[in-house]
Amino acid sequence: MLDNLKVDFLESNLYTPSAIAVSSARTCYSSRGLITPEESLEWERTPHLLESIFKSGHHTTLQHTHFTLLISGMSRLLIWRLLHSHSFHNCLAGDTIITNYNSGANKSKTIKELYEQFSQSDKRQYVFQRIVRSVDENGIVVAGKIKNVVYSGKKKLFKVKTRLGYEIKSTKDHRFMLPDGSFKRLKELTEGDFIKVNGIPIYQDREWLHKKYYEENLSQAEIGELAKVSPHTIRGWIKRYKLVKQLGYWSIGETPHNKNKTKDNYEPLYRSSMNLKGKAGTQRNRELNSNWKGDEITAPRDRIKLWFKAEECIVCGVTKHEKRIERHHKDRNPYNNNEDNILILCSMCHSQAHSPHGAIRRTINDMIISIEYIGNDDTYDIEMDNEYHNFVANGFVVHNSEQISQRFAKPNLQNVYIPNANNIENLNLWQDFYNKKFSEYYKLNDILMPIISKKLPKFKQKEVPKKAGEIARYIFPIGLTAYLYHTVNLLTVLRYINVAKSLPEAKNEALKFAELLETGLLKIDIKLKPLIDFAKREKSSFPDLDINKYNNKDIIFDITGNLENAIGERYSGILRTSQMFHDESILGGFSSVMRLSLSADAQNQRHRRSLGIRPKLATNFKTEAYLPEIIRESKEAERIYRDSIDDSYNFFLKMRKSDSFDFGESAYALPNGHLITIVERNDWSSFAHKSQMRLCLNAQEEIFNLTFAQVKKINELGIAGNENLAPPCSLRFRDKTFPVCPEGDRFCGVKVWKIPLAKLKREI
Repeated sequence: MLDNLKVDFLESNLYTPSAIAVSSARTCYSSRGLITPEESLEWERTPHLLESIFKSGHHTTLQHTHFTLLISGMSRLLIWRLLHSHSFHNCLAGDTIITNYNSGANKSKTIKELYEQFSQSDKRQYVFQRIVRSVDENGIVVAGKIKNVVYSGKKKLFKVKTRLGYEIKSTKDHRFMLPDGSFKRLKELTEGDFIKVNGIPIYQDREWLHKKYYEENLSQAEIGELAKVSPHTIRGWIKRYKLVKQLGYWSIGETPHNKNKTKDNYEPLYRSSMNLKGKAGTQRNRELNSNWKGDEITAPRDRIKLWFKAEECIVCGVTKHEKRIERHHKDRNPYNNNEDNILILCSMCHSQAHSPHGAIRRTINDMIISIEYIGNDDTYDIEMDNEYHNFVANGFVVHNSEQISQRFAKPNLQNVYIPNANNIENLNLWQDFYNKKFSEYYKLNDILMPIISKKLPKFKQKEVPKKAGEIARYIFPIGLTAYLYHTVNLLTVLRYINVAKSLPEAKNEALKFAELLETGLLKIDIKLKPLIDFAKREKSSFPDLDINKYNNKDIIFDITGNLENAIGERYSGILRTSQMFHDESILGGFSSVMRLSLSADAQNQRHRRSLGIRPKLATNFKTEAYLPEIIRESKEAERIYRDSIDDSYNFFLKMRKSDSFDFGESAYALPNGHLITIVERNDWSSFAHKSQMRLCLNAQEEIFNLTFAQVKKINELGIAGNENLAPPCSLRFRDKTFPVCPEGDRFCGVKVWKIPLAKLKREI
């Protein structure tokens, strides 16, 4: 409903927006040189100067101040039309270590180093290639890729310390993962609260091993592949946890390798027997063992055993009867046995306390012991390219929130937008409509799960509900709401206020959003009022597009001259990752006319370097929706799907004919699967990156198919460098980069790198 739309302005700058803007303007247009924001704080002519520079078109000075907005209750329709999935940036100190997925801190980089590398066009490719740690909904550390690294300016920083000795410096609005998988900002946390940190190696987790070995019935080799360790390692931990299956379970129908072999008839056994003959057994104790040194205790590790009892791990709670309990020196000095330097930990938590940047891990819970303000400093953030939107920094699991993806999100009947909700009759109509869509969604979801289960390998069965939900979600209306963090500069906020009155859809919601933005800005800085008033008075228009002229043209190259020579001679072989494809006068690019669903376009907009023109929904409107291939495999699923889509269009047309709604307000009833036509512009560098991301079989189905069609067309034209437009695993295999699949636990189960791109088929 309209009243659910809220906008909170989170901490953003040390100075008021007007002071920063005026300081920038006076520095730019004055002969004096640098003028600090402190000098501009009390300047009485600030409102006049701000209005003057805005009217004259000198907007750059307004881009130096940023706001972080927490937006909730906004419809998918308005997000799609207005915000285009801009990201929210947390803030971390420059010395924060971003650990690599498969290696420790010695090969990792600080977030400042990543930013400096990302800022250089010839080195940015290495940031895109880097695989860092992210955490899934089960607390498992998985592989993640970096989409963007940003500088967030100077901000107030706080140092967070945990009981295990972890430390990180962040702003108070930075979010940390809690034990239940949710996130809280630092200002909402206190000493004694528990948060998630980069925990034990996954193969050492008893619960995980039991699930994989017994419930999913995976072999030790398959478990080892998931954990990135050898089968022998898995076998050892299965024995340690007494998870060994009953005798003969694994050997039914098999012949033991050592059957009927003795030292008398088998040479290797004879040699081993002779080598051990006459040597003291290591199982002998005290005087009977040749290594025994007597009862005198000299080593600090032995002395501490007498002073501190080790009964139970303070982190995970296991006892000495379940797991080995040890004493941990927080300062790493074994001779410092003061009480405040000793923690009682199990062997796994002890290992993690010494190595927060170690191997592939499952997170554990750690307690905050202090939060201390340390002053102002430069801050940075990373935007991740996966659905979890988090990464591991200094061992902490921290959030990088952008628009919460509806692709895997669980739907909630409370999170819907109802236009003109003050009218009781209208309210009841829309509520009945949404109730019906949710009922159809759950029916379709139940039918799809067994179908999808048969198509996925057994180690991917946990993804069945996600895949089913992703497909069933096509029938949801775009009136569903979401929440997102949104970081924008002052100029962008003013443009939102300006364009809200001219949007072709969701206009009333947009006006409400503009009103909330105005209220928030004036609360922060009253001197911004002239700027806001000017933005509201300025005329605005929404550009439309005549789709008819693009009919029957699915890809249009707009480069002059010999395209093959332009790319082949100078850049052949580096198209895959290089950022040097920015000079379009030399290299050009291409435009594509694409027919895709609103759901797919929401994902497509995340490739912000692929610019798109999205016309009004009313332009060439057709009651036509996307039909996923897997829906066709079940007559019952196809019936529910088609009936639901038809019902949504009928409700939309009914609302459109009523006196209360125009096209833009009725559009909330359109399904996520509604097809639109867009024209997208790509330069070669942007498309090289996009093709890698979207040719992965984990990518959204429609975007995969569209990207596949574009690459196929480029290949048919024989453009040099086209061999680098391929799935990431194929390129890694070609370059001998291991592991070949960069997705970790999200491996699709298909060895794509062994399949020619032309023969690649996607089932689910």
